[in-house]
Amino acid sequence: MQEEEYKEIELLVHECRCSMNVVEIKCPGSTPPIVGNAVRSTNVVRTGTAIHYTCDKGHVFEDGSRYKTAICDETTEEWRYVPDDCIGE
Repeated sequence: MQEEEYKEIELLVHECRCSMNVVEIKCPGSTPPIVGNAVRSTNVVRTGTAIHYTCDKGHVFEDGSRYKTAICDETTEEWRYVPDDCIGE
């Protein structure tokens, strides 16, 4: 191998090692908050994640809507905008 090829391989190895040290920041809990009588769009708990909740058939949120979104806040690492349980129409 030529010296340039060795340098390129060293660079790739360094990049790989650096990316292995990335720490994933998550909100509390192993799953997003449960909202009664609703389904959520994902079980991801990483910061920046938006969770979309849809009320089950025959249920709505208190304001009459069927859809709400909660967010895993990147700054506080806490869930924000978690809706209350869906209620019967």
